[in-house]
Amino acid sequence: MPASQPPVFFTLVVVRHEPLAKLDKYLPDVQDALRRKGFSGQMVKIEQRLQTQANLAAPPTNSTADILETHYRIFTADQRSAFTFNDHGSFSYATTAYTDRTALFNQVHMGLELFNGIVQIQQFYWVGIRMLDLIRPSDTKHELSEMVQPSLLGFRGIEFSQTGNPTISSMEQAFIGEAWEARARLDCLPDVFGLNSNLLIDIQGFQFPEHVVRPNRGLHGILDIDSGTRSTPDNVHAFDLEQVMAELTEHKNRISELFRSSVTLTALKAWGLA
Repeated sequence: MPASQPPVFFTLVVVRHEPLAKLDKYLPDVQDALRRKGFSGQMVKIEQRLQTQANLAAPPTNSTADILETHYRIFTADQRSAFTFNDHGSFSYATTAYTDRTALFNQVHMGLELFNGIVQIQQFYWVGIRMLDLIRPSDTKHELSEMVQPSLLGFRGIEFSQTGNPTISSMEQAFIGEAWEARARLDCLPDVFGLNSNLLIDIQGFQFPEHVVRPNRGLHGILDIDSGTRSTPDNVHAFDLEQVMAELTEHKNRISELFRSSVTLTALKAWGLA
């Protein structure tokens, strides 16, 4: 990764709305409309089993206590960007390509306007954005401790003499406002690129840039920052695209501030952001 390249490598925007019982019937029209907008890649169906049993550690079963959630993901030809629709009421846009605020918001607005025109969304109750940044000191002349604020490096892993490979160690801080919640999390990895397991559904099918997934040299980190609507009983609103975009703007501003509070001036200069 060139030293002047911003570190963000995955951006996810989510809008939650009422469940759509006939989503699968709308999908051909949605896919055709997105194809005209450049999303000419494949559509992938992803099924996620949500266990509601008391023992969540038990292996999945076919019991009626399990809920099957279905996602339909429509990609660009290079599989770097996609819109995802969920039968339980979730619209999302994600990309592994670097994008600036204007381009990101234009894509979200386009996709949500297109989707609403076909399915007629009635309500929305949650808006959020999540951004992941790769902090790989070996791409610069610095150490991880020079690039991240010390408060996020409180737990970088421990030494252990037994045979085995160390995996992710994490540190996070949460912030709660009257109408929003945000979190900054740093995952430290010793030498292999990896992502937290709660991202497995969100990243399925995406192609990542070579500079992101190539082998690392030494300790590196993934800064994971999200901001979303705080869940309260009065969050349900009549669907309004411009209101959704206004909330998204507030969350993006919050993420930008948290990002600059999480890293150092040394890191910002190395990435060409200062």
